[in-house]
Amino acid sequence: MYHLFSQQRLAELKPYSEAKTSLDKNCSLFLQQQPQEGSILKSIKKTILVQLSAKIPSILSEQRLQTIIKESPRNEPIQLNSSRWYLHRGDLIHCEQILQACVSVCRVSCRQFAQGIYSPSILMAYGEILALRHQSDSLFLLLRQLDQSTSQILQAYLQGIYALECNELYQALEHLNLCLSLQPQSIPAWTAIGRVRSALVGVYVKSEG
Repeated sequence: MYHLFSQQRLAELKPYSEAKTSLDKNCSLFLQQQPQEGSILKSIKKTILVQLSAKIPSILSEQRLQTIIKESPRNEPIQLNSSRWYLHRGDLIHCEQILQACVSVCRVSCRQFAQGIYSPSILMAYGEILALRHQSDSLFLLLRQLDQSTSQILQAYLQGIYALECNELYQALEHLNLCLSLQPQSIPAWTAIGRVRSALVGVYVKSEG
């Protein structure tokens, strides 16, 4: 099974047609060895294909992607990468709808919501899309629903992008720098810091003018 997951990395280094052939071959071999694992195999294959489609949207049609989304409501990688598929195409509305559905599933109680039936990745992606759509009120409500059990990384990131939306640039930078100090490889945090610094340059240019 580990070998199947390794196909995702290999696929990023070769054309999709070759990647799919390799994936099909390894799936067939796995199924011969473990025939009772058919449903698990299908789930793995869907997950890998959707992960690839997040980078190369042409891999999957929207109709096929929607079918996979409906078949996998609690598969976090599929839901997260499906939202990225729409984000890659500039369809922020559908991207937000997918993430909103994920958040709604785990909003059974504040504690469950904060600890996350889904990982912080879903909430970070949801916060990011709310910021891109300038939904500051929704972003504020999202922050209010988190409690002390929420990871400091997630809180710092959401507070940072909310401050950015409110044009509180230095406060945003403070929160996002904290996020990066806790998780230096956080791509969303680096992206948000880029937006803050661009905004600060704009403020400086206006003041000089």
